[in-house]
Amino acid sequence: MTPPRETLEWLLETGGPVVRWLTLTSLAPDPDPEAVDSAQEALLAAPHVRLWLDRIAGVTRIHDSGSNCFENVAGKLAEFGLRKGIGDLDARLAPFSAWIAGPDRAQDRGILAELNRVLCIAHLLRLGYDDGALREHALARLGTIHRVAAAGRFDIFLAEDPTDLPRAYRGRHRVVDPWFTPGGSCALPYVHDLHMLAAFPEEWRTPRVVEMVDMVVRYVLTEEYQALPPRFGYVRDDSRSPPRYYVLGWNAALPGYREPLERPSQEHFVLSIEMMAAFPEARNHWWFLDSLARLDEHRTDHGTWLLPRTWLPEKPVAYWVSGGHMGLEQNRRPRATIERESTLRVLRLLERSRQ
Repeated sequence: MTPPRETLEWLLETGGPVVRWLTLTSLAPDPDPEAVDSAQEALLAAPHVRLWLDRIAGVTRIHDSGSNCFENVAGKLAEFGLRKGIGDLDARLAPFSAWIAGPDRAQDRGILAELNRVLCIAHLLRLGYDDGALREHALARLGTIHRVAAAGRFDIFLAEDPTDLPRAYRGRHRVVDPWFTPGGSCALPYVHDLHMLAAFPEEWRTPRVVEMVDMVVRYVLTEEYQALPPRFGYVRDDSRSPPRYYVLGWNAALPGYREPLERPSQEHFVLSIEMMAAFPEARNHWWFLDSLARLDEHRTDHGTWLLPRTWLPEKPVAYWVSGGHMGLEQNRRPRATIERESTLRVLRLLERSRQ
């Protein structure tokens, strides 16, 4: 079902470069090629888009809340609608693709290194990259988390703390059973895994892959998984000498599943719906249907949507995965800007939910 023509025209006529670009490329049924080319030029020339593109060169870490971290820079660029082949994005991201395709090195092993790899793969896929190395690592990761989902286990903690757990750590988190961390690999699905699976190219989705993804999604949608702590707990990383304990996170906690949406920690509500919309198993689940209904409570009298600003935050220092970088336009102070961004996102969600 195509969005109403008048709504599309309103987005194209009043929106800034990002909203116009996303409207043409994700909502318009038959966009004029010249209009698309013009919109892409405007997108790449937009100061706030250039700012985030230029931040790629300054990336110093994969995982953190700063604007010099890959997960936030790449997450933001995908929000803008940048994809493989646009501008000089390929050249800028080449070092990260090369790292995934590179040799197995000792410093790239262990739970923290694996988390960095999952993050990098997820965001490269979201940006349209799908080379052989990404496919190999992504499918291997799917196999790892599918193991837990297929077993249906939620008893993730040891009954007692190990004797070598540092005294300062005791009582803050429980210790995860090593069964869930085989060979220094976290087999519990991260929220980053869900973003990775959501971005799988169609040609990767063989019947077996679809079956495995469905099982992981069903596992994440259970009450038992949603009841797990956001950071899971401590894990023993034997890849270090001597072994070290780390807090293992981030689970795919769905806002509104267990806690009220009004809580500040639920600001990734819209991002979570967009992520889960990629999965048929999720689109028929009560949480997804309830979430769409919650969005529709903010429909205006003239057929647009105006979501709470707390659901579309843009912060100077924040994790993209926590919903901290949802802004699309440069000047977000006017109410009309939030209305356009809200309408664009809801219309895209409705399109995906009908697939």
